[in-house]
Amino acid sequence: MKTVISILIILSAIGFTAWSVSVRVKAPNALPRLPSKWDEQVCLLDDDEAVRFVSHSITARADLPRATKISQPDLTHSVFKVNPHTKEIYPIAGSWGAESVRHAISRCANIGELDLDFPNPLPPLPNSGDWFVRTGISNEQKMQALQSILSSLAGRQLVIEKRFTDREVILVRGKWAFHSGNDDSELHFYRTSDEVVRSPDFPWDGTLEDSFEHLEDVVRRKIVDEVSEKPVGRLRWKRRSSFDRSEDEKRLDTRLAELQRQTSLEFIRTHRQIPIWFLREKSLTTQSVSAE
Repeated sequence: MKTVISILIILSAIGFTAWSVSVRVKAPNALPRLPSKWDEQVCLLDDDEAVRFVSHSITARADLPRATKISQPDLTHSVFKVNPHTKEIYPIAGSWGAESVRHAISRCANIGELDLDFPNPLPPLPNSGDWFVRTGISNEQKMQALQSILSSLAGRQLVIEKRFTDREVILVRGKWAFHSGNDDSELHFYRTSDEVVRSPDFPWDGTLEDSFEHLEDVVRRKIVDEVSEKPVGRLRWKRRSSFDRSEDEKRLDTRLAELQRQTSLEFIRTHRQIPIWFLREKSLTTQSVSAE
């Protein structure tokens, strides 16, 4: 009898052990966390990181969730803003074809052609990929990061530095008082609602400061805003410029006179010391190099 009881105890112990093992090795219900963290590892920046470039050999992965899902999936380069606090990642720019140093700096730092001075050509960057830029930081911080990344990509020791430089600018001052044009002349920059409807060009609207940003592309000079009384509300304008720089220069004074007639503001050609970002190779002390 004792033998039978002992055998039963042993069999019970073996059964309990087998059941315990089966419980421990049971397949988990939750999905592994590693694939879900891949997006954050690639796209979210480290605490001390301002800008990151990620080659498409990495971001082309099918399991990369939200960051690279934009309306033009065939873009060779994209720029994303990254909010490190909310972990939001959203696209702000994109391009097809070869990427230049100039374009990378312009789009990542959100500055225009007039803010850059790269006189001589550099070859395009060899890699296609995506830029991730931290929100809420200065351009100085972005440029420091871009200098390191672009030097690595271009295979050259590049230096990006800001210097105050003498440039011709358009000084705008006075009190705003709008006067509509009598026709649809292409020199009319600001427009009424009726003129916008009649004109086939794409209309823009915004503040006076917004219009000055577009006007800089038309007159190809920085605008110095010293307007004492600005318009209330939003403005409408037509962003018109040609691809012929020499032709634009010939009629610059005529365009400025028309702007003055339209707005009652003074548009004055003068010179000012303004901040310009220069790019040069570290081995060269005097020669600036271009990113085209």
